[in-house]
Amino acid sequence: MMTRQPRGFRIVEVQASHRLTRSMQRLRFVGLDLDHLATEENLHVRLHLPETELPDAESHTRYYTIRKIGAGWFDVDFVLHDSGPGASFARRAVPGMRCGVSGPCGLGIKPAARYLLAGDETALPAIARIAESLPETAAGHILIEVDTARDIIDFHTPINVNVEWFFRRSTWAKERADYSSRLRLAIEALKVYGNRYVWIAGEHDVVMPLRPLLKDTPSLCVPYWRRKEPENVRALSKGDA
Repeated sequence: MMTRQPRGFRIVEVQASHRLTRSMQRLRFVGLDLDHLATEENLHVRLHLPETELPDAESHTRYYTIRKIGAGWFDVDFVLHDSGPGASFARRAVPGMRCGVSGPCGLGIKPAARYLLAGDETALPAIARIAESLPETAAGHILIEVDTARDIIDFHTPINVNVEWFFRRSTWAKERADYSSRLRLAIEALKVYGNRYVWIAGEHDVVMPLRPLLKDTPSLCVPYWRRKEPENVRALSKGDA
């Protein structure tokens, strides 16, 4: 019996692997007929990742943001915080390794004059891509929570879009500013603007309580992963990791 492939399924292979930060690995994939993935309406794809390099290895499907895309190639940034299928694949990736890709999926942003973008490491590739797609006339704020300053990555933003970084493990009290509290204040402050849009993603228990605050604001507010219980560790089950 033939197995039905997911929509837009292609086989791609790793062309290059590059460590962006201590917690982020970028892989460049190449393949044929990838033009359907080049859209700002859908930011993500499904990667069908083999567990090992054996011919009949079991594969795991995970969702990732296409960070950049060109003719016959696209880049994906993987968070390396755990030992899940995505992080494991990224750590062992070498040129020539293959996996499947399908999609695209995952909504982008809607046109607005003022934006609020926010998230943690798992949302960082999507935030960076969105920021670089904004018109230069856009204004707003970007709030990003990472472990330390060593996890910062550079990306382009319009001149009137301000980026704030929050560090969980900083020894400086100012840098340990409460990300969740600052995010709530930013949501409230944005409500004075009529033409606005909010995009937030990250850990389930951080993201979900924000939804009631956004009921009158055009927005996308989604959990990308959920912390394991009772262990106080990051267990990435969805998103860019």
